[in-house]
Amino acid sequence: MEGPLYRKVQEYLRDGIESGAWPAGAAIPSEKALAAHFSIARMTARQAVDGLIHDGMLVRVHGRGTFVTTPRVERELTRMHGFSEDMRAQGMAPSSRLLLRAVVPAPTEVSEALGLERREAVIVLKRVRLADGTPMAFELSYLRYDLCQSILAADLETGSLYTFLQGCAGVSFRCAAQELRAALPTSAEAAVLEVPRRYPVLVVTQTTFVEGMASDIPAIFGRTLYRGDRYRFRLEVPR
Repeated sequence: MEGPLYRKVQEYLRDGIESGAWPAGAAIPSEKALAAHFSIARMTARQAVDGLIHDGMLVRVHGRGTFVTTPRVERELTRMHGFSEDMRAQGMAPSSRLLLRAVVPAPTEVSEALGLERREAVIVLKRVRLADGTPMAFELSYLRYDLCQSILAADLETGSLYTFLQGCAGVSFRCAAQELRAALPTSAEAAVLEVPRRYPVLVVTQTTFVEGMASDIPAIFGRTLYRGDRYRFRLEVPR
């Protein structure tokens, strides 16, 4: 009995969201109002709302109510592309906030990933990636100094890292190896992403390779934290 009841409430809410009756940012009826409207227990109404929160359609804000979320950006894992390209494909304006650009000794993990000598010089970049002014991702990148030193003078707040390196530095990207996991951000990461400390993020660790004389050369190693409420990743695999 209870299953069909909460699903009926979910269908009602889904229809309202998809039709635009409750656009992104709008508050939906309270659980008390839903319970009264459908003559059901308030716990059943909460179960329906919790299911849509889990699906990413709603977000509950303590003390304020439950709101319709902004549609998530879909990112393909089957091809190599950058943040700016993703956002423009969604009709959004990409930009970046540069937090750090420096030449530093490579940490051990970075030396191993890029095939460098221990503590060899690399360029480190920390950027917050935004779409229409909203923080979407936090990016930490290490670049080989011998291949990417021209990036030290590049505009990284309005321009694309990949586009600059390809067009201005003559770097030819070949492929990338990626790993994806879920995590909780640190306090500092949550602050720059403007999400609560216990809000889940999707972490992509990536090594990007460029064409070399004999074989591909690892040129960039880094991690990007994507807001879990704004992203979903898609991968198609053959049987």
